[in-house]
Order: sequence, then C-alpha cells, then structure tokens
Amino acid sequence: MPRKRPEEAGFVVAALRAMPELGGWEIVEMTGLSPEALVGQFRDALVFVSFSQREGFGLPPAEAMKAGCIVIGYAGVGGEEYFTAETGIKVPDSDFPALIDAVRATVTEYDRDPARLDALRHHASEVISRRYSRENFEQSVLTAWRGIEATLGSAGRKNGAEAIAMS
Repeated sequence: MPRKRPEEAGFVVAALRAMPELGGWEIVEMTGLSPEALVGQFRDALVFVSFSQREGFGLPPAEAMKAGCIVIGYAGVGGEEYFTAETGIKVPDSDFPALIDAVRATVTEYDRDPARLDALRHHASEVISRRYSRENFEQSVLTAWRGIEATLGSAGRKNGAEAIAMS
C-alpha cells in the first residue's frame, strides 16, 4: 500500500526488486482497489509488507493477517495490540534497512522450508478472527453500555434520560 510512507515504500520496493532471492516473487502495489479487489489481493498474497505509521488500530496489517498473509513490517502504534512475534514479523518503526532484511530473510526461509512461516500466518489469522469477531465486538459494546448504565444508575433517569434497549 504505497500511500503509506510513499518515499520509503518506493525505496524498499526498489531494493527488493533488485535482490536475486526475490527473483521468483511478484511484488504487487495495492492501490486504487475496490474493497472487493483489496480482499482478493490479500487472499492471493503470501506476504504483506506493513508501512503503518502512527495509526489507531492499523487495519491493513490486521486484514492481511486475517486473510492468511505473513505480515512483515511496522506495527504503527495501534497495531501493537495484535502485531506481535506470534502473529507476524515486526520491525522497529522507520527502520527500513531492517524491513528489507526481514523480507529477504522471510522469503529465503519460505522458499527453503515454509513450515514455521505457514504456522505463523495460520496462527495470526486465527488470532485476528477470534479476537476481533462480530460477537466479541457486540459483547464489548454491551459490557461498556452496562457499565455506563450502572454508573449513571437511576440518577440519569431522574434527569429525564430515557432507557435504551439493545438486542
């Protein structure tokens, strides 16, 4: 996704394209795609390089993990919630030489023996799917609402507030 850190992404892509280890790998820039095409790209890719920077949640790396990609790169602050050594290959923020090295090492390992990396990407997909499911979202909203309601108690209703029922 070259819209994230475009200069750095351009440098990293150029360096990766020049490496003989990546000769059999296609580098695809994910830009200007419809949501459906984006999902298709995630599903077709084996590796996703994350250029996340100072983001809240950092959706693209999470989407890539859910789709089964090996995610390599920057967590972007908010991604620290889910981007760990157990779910991806995290590189210190803005360390693009380390990012290039991590991609090269990952591709080399995958070409030699994909077992560990396949286990990593499948585990990441399971973690994202379980942790960020619709069911967990709904439960967290209801729990938060119940906490608000308990804090306000009947005092909120005495001031003319109406109850909100959710199902």
